[in-house]
Amino acid sequence: MKKVLRKAGLGVVMAAAVATTAVTVTAAPAEAAIGQGRVQLCSFGNYASQLKFLLASGAAVYSEIVPPTGDQCETWNYPANTTTVQIRGWWNTSDSSFYMGELWAADQAGHKIYTYGKTTDWSFKIAQ
Repeated sequence: MKKVLRKAGLGVVMAAAVATTAVTVTAAPAEAAIGQGRVQLCSFGNYASQLKFLLASGAAVYSEIVPPTGDQCETWNYPANTTTVQIRGWWNTSDSSFYMGELWAADQAGHKIYTYGKTTDWSFKIAQ
């Protein structure tokens, strides 16, 4: 009987350890958050990507082009008075870009933007 109780006790301890690990793993992404007033772009597709910051004055500021390596992300501060950020991909066969989408950035909360896929089947994800 004591062996059964010992095994049950060990199972509870192991379950608690697994639960603690799960909480730690879940909390890890929050530590990597981009700070207020910053934006990060990562190109995981087979094409380069870029951000176009639209300002309240009507002017636009472009980020550097991020190559499609997937292992390199670029981070910038939002230019002053940014209202909207356009996400743009670059065609592999020409020297021009294509519109992918945009996000409202008036609060300039920290954003991470990931681009995926191919130029014929692209997608993106926005996280904070």
